[in-house]
Formats: sequence, C-alpha cells, structure tokens
Amino acid sequence: MGKENMRCPAGVLNLYLVFFLVLHLFVAGRCEDPAKENVSDEDLATGNASDQKLSGWDVYKRLFVHKRVDHKDAVSTIVAMEGYAKQYKMINILLENILKVLPDAQTSLQQAGYYPGPFPENTDIKDALSRLLENVAFFGDILLRFPDMTHDVLKKHQEWRTILEAAVVFCNQTQLYSEGVNHEQLNLVSQELGLIEKDPNYLNPFSKEGKMAQEQQMLQAAKSAHDKPKNKKKKDREKRKGPRLSRSKNEL
Repeated sequence: MGKENMRCPAGVLNLYLVFFLVLHLFVAGRCEDPAKENVSDEDLATGNASDQKLSGWDVYKRLFVHKRVDHKDAVSTIVAMEGYAKQYKMINILLENILKVLPDAQTSLQQAGYYPGPFPENTDIKDALSRLLENVAFFGDILLRFPDMTHDVLKKHQEWRTILEAAVVFCNQTQLYSEGVNHEQLNLVSQELGLIEKDPNYLNPFSKEGKMAQEQQMLQAAKSAHDKPKNKKKKDREKRKGPRLSRSKNEL
C-alpha cells in the first residue's frame, strides 16, 4: 500500500484529535493540601506564588488554569472542522459526555453535604467538585462559541438544560468564580442561558443575531466612508457660493 493511501483524511484526523481531548478533559485534576493565605490571580497565572501561601482554592485555581488551556484547544479544534454537520455532531458528543459527568459529581457533593465554601479536604469530594467546575467551564466555552448549535441541542434535551443550569448556579457561588476572567465568563453563560437578565449591550458575536449586527455595522461603516467625500465636496461648493473678492478692471 502506497504512502498516499495510508494518509489520514483531515476530517478524520480532526475527529481523532477531539476524541483524544475529550478523554483528557473529563479526567479531573487532583489538588494538594492547602495552606493558609490567599494570593492574587496574577501570581497564580505567572507562577510567582509559593506553595506555602496557597489556600485550597488557590491551589485549585492554579491547576484550573492549565485545564482551561485544554478546553480552549478543544474548542479551536472544533472551529477548524469543516462543515456545519461535523461541528454539530461533535458538540452533541461533547455535551453528552459533559452530561454524563455532571449528575454524578452533583450527587457526590450532595451526599457528602458539601455546599460552596472552603475548598474540601476529602479527596473524593475534591474530585467531584473539580469535575463539576471544569465541565461547567468547558460547557461555557462551547455555549459562547457555538450558541446556536448548543441551544438547538439543549432544546432536544430539556433534562440536560436543567442539570446545566443547576451546575452553573452552584459554580457561581464558589470562590473560583468570584472574580476575574472566570467570573466574567460565567456571567456571560448565565445571560446566554437566560438565568439572569441580559445586559442591554449583551450580544454574542457568534450567534446569528450577533453576526447580522456585525454585518450591519460593517455596511454602515462602509456607507459612512463612501458618503464622506461627497459631503466634503458639497460643503466646499457651499463655501464658494458666498461673496468673493474679484480683481478690478485696472488689474486686468
């Protein structure tokens, strides 16, 4: 068999990449034992925080940053896939996997009597909380980047929406989503799901409405740019219509 026949088609390769990412994404990271003091998100992101200063939530935030890189890579892979049908199928698969993880995580937390507060010390509760937080974040990436497809899938699975909404509310009460980029994203997710009132300026640029609004803005900008020279010439003509000094006959 020639090398040409052994090559993997780009579409199949993309599917393999996403499936590999899926297997990796749904494994929650473990956290080490926490220390006492809190540190800034900037120190966590740059790695300048020493382990002695990290609280339980700070340790987890540091691991969460790395997990988010995997989430972004997965979304980028879906964006690069050719064709609406392939993207839709992959989003459906990812949501299905997310919805396999969330109920178990929610049940484990409920049975343990854990509510948003200090980061848990029990390993099983840590893992359940990690799975919940990470899968909600990943769902948010998918929802905000592919809003129309995601809403369409959720319309067909109303029970999924109920589980996701409860998970989003829970995450919003944790320290992970209390400030910064994570808080901003969860706020957008809550607006997109209709859990909170939408900001008057809220518009998802990846939705049909958002794309139409962008096209309108581009058309308006092009029209304004096209009209400017005409308006300038018109103003120049109006200026010239007024009284003007002329040469006297002697000068001629």
